Amino acid sequence: LLLFGIYVLSFSGQFFSQDSLLMFSVTESFVKRGEFNADQMWTIYKARNELGPDGEAYSKTGYGASLFAAPLYVLALILPGNLGLAQTTLLTSSIVIALSGALVFLSARRLKFSRGVSTSTALLFGLATPAWVYAKQFWSEPYSLFALFAAFYFLQRFRDESRTSDALMAGIALGLAVAVRVTNAALVPLYAWYGFA
Repeated sequence: LLLFGIYVLSFSGQFFSQDSLLMFSVTESFVKRGEFNADQMWTIYKARNELGPDGEAYSKTGYGASLFAAPLYVLALILPGNLGLAQTTLLTSSIVIALSGALVFLSARRLKFSRGVSTSTALLFGLATPAWVYAKQFWSEPYSLFALFAAFYFLQRFRDESRTSDALMAGIALGLAVAVRVTNAALVPLYAWYGFA
């Protein structure tokens, strides 16, 4: 909560790249029409990305980040008032980076570090690394980080307690990481080795 509060205080609510706009367009298409295209980019900015066989424009980025953002988009869409669809959706990055900080704390505690050391490590991660910058941007990195760290944490739990549910959660998190960035698939064997070797 502390990290999220700090991120909100430094939050601009602006898009800083075409990739961010593409991911937002996919989120909007998915929520409003159940599609994965990014045709808004052509309509608004006259910029097309990857054209599919159907002539629709599609994002070159993975769809995982857009799906992560969908719940906040829906929330802004259904709540009365002036939340702002784009600004509320952009808060997703701040949420997942703050949750990643919580996972850093929990992982450090599982590694038998003291509460003070674990808290300091989580705060250093959240405030003294590029994580703070990524918390203010709608890029794929925050979602990839969160999914990979969640997989690591659940594999830690699986190694300690041998619960199948933890291995399942780690697998789901790795699947989300690959959905966010296909290059994360290269890390799956390392996670499997860590969890099961």
